[in-house]
Amino acid sequence: MIKIMADSTCDLSDEVLEMHDISLASLTIDIEGEIYRDRVDIEPDEYYGMLEALSEHPTTGMPSPTEYLSIIK
Repeated sequence: MIKIMADSTCDLSDEVLEMHDISLASLTIDIEGEIYRDRVDIEPDEYYGMLEALSEHPTTGMPSPTEYLSIIK
């Protein structure tokens, strides 16, 4: 069996992800001390809408190995 995975920065639409059964591993985004999972807890439009009002630059983190493992299983 072949399974396609990507991280949440892939810029594929939900329709394309569903059509091709592509699973996403979410990056974490730290916005002023609040941690969000990209495309799970916060959508790209929400993120970009927040940027101008932030006092600190957001940071990101890679998906955890555990998240990739859960996709594989």
